Amino acid sequence: MRSLLAPLLLFACSGNAATLPEFPPNAIWSRDISNSTVYPNHPNSAAMITATGGWGNGNVFQIDQSMHVMHVSAANEATVPMATVVDGPYGYTSPDCETEAGLKFPLPVGGAIEGSTDYTCDNANEDCHLYVVLDGSRKLYESYQSNRNISGQLESGCVIIWDLNKVYPPQGRGEQCTSADAAGFPMAPLLFNADEVFAAIPNGDLGHAIRFILPNPSMAANVYVHPASHAGGPSGSSNKIPYGSRLRLHGNYNISGYSPAGQAVLRTMKRYGIVLSDGRGRSLDELLVEGEQHRLVGKRFQVWGTLHHQQQDAEARQQEEQPRDRQHQRALALPQALCVGEQAGQAQRHAGHTESLVVSAR
Repeated sequence: MRSLLAPLLLFACSGNAATLPEFPPNAIWSRDISNSTVYPNHPNSAAMITATGGWGNGNVFQIDQSMHVMHVSAANEATVPMATVVDGPYGYTSPDCETEAGLKFPLPVGGAIEGSTDYTCDNANEDCHLYVVLDGSRKLYESYQSNRNISGQLESGCVIIWDLNKVYPPQGRGEQCTSADAAGFPMAPLLFNADEVFAAIPNGDLGHAIRFILPNPSMAANVYVHPASHAGGPSGSSNKIPYGSRLRLHGNYNISGYSPAGQAVLRTMKRYGIVLSDGRGRSLDELLVEGEQHRLVGKRFQVWGTLHHQQQDAEARQQEEQPRDRQHQRALALPQALCVGEQAGQAQRHAGHTESLVVSAR
């Protein structure tokens, strides 16, 4: 099987990859969870991993290198083209996401949506994520189901503006609040690129947790755990891992047989872990490692955390019959919670369910 770590290293040498956005060092994504005494395993870790039944995709991790993260320098923020946001082909997720009225999204010249070479995207077959960082104001714009139409407007199913100077609480923007990622996570800061890997090769790591996804049947239905704040459409039994789970690679797992680039990624998995951010009706098809890391079977990982706050997702139950894998659209006749948006600092009312239990990442 072809290894994707070799081209990853070659890309690093080219020096063309843009810096990925980062939250402050004390953000939950940058927390070192390698000490199992301080951060013990979940008591059902082994059983949950076994019940989940592998990664999908032939039980192989896979890198998706179609993600584009565009940066706008402080000097160019005032002149970057700003597109008016309108409903995407499947509507706009409100009120979870930024208030749509008057919302603008920066589209720097030469940029592209995930899986595309420009700002157009096939939403019928792709997720069409879009990421733009304003370096001066430290704002990260993320969009799902994105496409620039012939009028120059940005069609979107959800826009989130993340404040990169902010340390968000364990529940992120609020319970039951989704984002451009189904779990409610920021996306771009949980990816990695060639330059990050190259810099970590001597004996370092990427400095943050890495997002990954699973097939919907491999996750426990109707629940999520912090740092997730939402679940999409998982359909698995209750003994499987839920949305938001943070897994770490066993500390004693021998990585010496991997390439230098592979070892950098594996050190990251040991120290910061991987976080379950999205689901699919089909097999795993986003992020992480194919080829030489196909040996990373699930039993090499541990679920960590204490079962003390497991959130029931009423919306997921009502959305299971919807046709798309990522159910962002909302059922509105539910108790209300708050989703905090960065556009004008608004706190938005969102239809959510705020009862009961969650495994919380500490």
